[in-house]
Amino acid sequence: MTRAHTTTFLFQDGEYFTANLDNGGVRIGLVGCTCHDIPAGHAWFDRVAEATTRVEVEDLHDELTSAFA
Repeated sequence: MTRAHTTTFLFQDGEYFTANLDNGGVRIGLVGCTCHDIPAGHAWFDRVAEATTRVEVEDLHDELTSAFA
């Protein structure tokens, strides 16, 4: 399976980011570390796509990371 590619960044501060993907999903991540791809239609999709501050993005990333730990 091929991993989706980033098309545009929605938020980026050098550490955390959110981005649109070429498969219609969004990605949230910590640069050089853990990233999570969220498909369109998923319950988390809007939360990730609408996050516009470092605090929001970091909190969402932490929630997702702990959920999959």
